[in-house]
Amino acid sequence: MRSNLWDDPRVMKLCDLTHKREAEVIGGLYWMWSMADGQSTDGHLDGLSLGAIDRKTGVKGLGAALAKVGWITEVEDGVEIARFDEHNGASAKRRAEMAKASSKYRASSSKRHHSDMTDGSREYDLDKNRIDNTPIVPNGDMVLEGESVDLPAPEDQILSRFRELFHIRPTSTLDASTTKAYQKNKKAAAELSDEDWRALEWVYRQQEGVAATYRRKDLATLLNNLTSEVQRAYDWAGRSGVSFALVRVAVESEPEGWASIITDEDPSYNCISWAALPDSMKRYVREKIRQRHES
Repeated sequence: MRSNLWDDPRVMKLCDLTHKREAEVIGGLYWMWSMADGQSTDGHLDGLSLGAIDRKTGVKGLGAALAKVGWITEVEDGVEIARFDEHNGASAKRRAEMAKASSKYRASSSKRHHSDMTDGSREYDLDKNRIDNTPIVPNGDMVLEGESVDLPAPEDQILSRFRELFHIRPTSTLDASTTKAYQKNKKAAAELSDEDWRALEWVYRQQEGVAATYRRKDLATLLNNLTSEVQRAYDWAGRSGVSFALVRVAVESEPEGWASIITDEDPSYNCISWAALPDSMKRYVREKIRQRHES
């Protein structure tokens, strides 16, 4: 358990999957990790089922959601906690105590030398401390190490465009199979031309017909068959008389009603200004506008 768990994207995903608030989901996580710390030495919980997790926490669907985000793995005879040896057990507790001692030493050293520093060196030291500070670990007989999580780098525009094909929000965490498929086929994705993209986007706009029936149903499968899928997109579009060399929708100025389009999709999204929106969100709005014009 750690101070920034509330804003972890995986917790947000759990909330989306279970339709529960953060407080309920994090309460369920506390039970699971605490129970695992007391009942297991290697992260394997013999006999525990996804249904039992739902029952013990009172959060319906939490077990399946935990498996989906990768915090547990369902095995034949029970459940396994991911990365258990890093955060639980005797070795993790020793690391936690060392982290606390190191944090206290840095604070003491910084205070002792503070009066001797110039303004420039003080600013540098503060920056360094912000980078090196170790997360605080709760006190008590049971110590769960504060999980160290690197902030993810902003997704590139290519992956954002793939997300839009399947209406995956920019804030949603991609599952392991999709992430692996993208890394494997990243070069092929980068080589797609504008016409290739318009062909794919045409396919995933179709509500009926052969394209809607036989297109890939998830992003991982599309990525793993990207070259053949682009060719099939051209073939399907050709049968419908569509030429992608001519299909281009550009809305360069601020579109009218863009804020309502975003809040309809995600009421919690803070619409500051059109210029401040990420490119992926702008493309989403433009696509919605184009669909409205076509209908």
